[in-house]
Amino acid sequence: MRYYPYEEFVQDIKELAKKVGACEAIVAIARGGLIPAHMLAEALDVRAIYVIRAQSYEDRKKVGKPILANIPKIEAKNVVVIDDIVDSGETMKEVMDALARQNPKTSFVSAALFYKPSASYKPHIWLKEADAWVEFFWTKDLDGTHD
Repeated sequence: MRYYPYEEFVQDIKELAKKVGACEAIVAIARGGLIPAHMLAEALDVRAIYVIRAQSYEDRKKVGKPILANIPKIEAKNVVVIDDIVDSGETMKEVMDALARQNPKTSFVSAALFYKPSASYKPHIWLKEADAWVEFFWTKDLDGTHD
């Protein structure tokens, strides 16, 4: 298990922004991609942010094929789709396919902070490889708040 702290995240967002470069819009895969999407949008000065809901885990247990909701209609041509981690790859693949079907004239680039090489989908852009479960500060630092 690996803890991913805020300070490291801020540096990684700056690095990710350099790798992504200019884009017109960002799609966050909720929930894990929400905080990275917001910070990436700030770093790139992008105001068009969309959210797609995808659920494939309950705690640390995989619940089967990802369930998607709220697939946005996007007016932009150059869009980055971001999640915290590409673990199995199924969620990112399903999201990218759904977005392409909904928005055939839009060019999508997938991005993630972490990528597991064993994943079935390789994002276009990622920063770090993961070989263990990653506990992100936005989850771990709130442990016990649901008690």
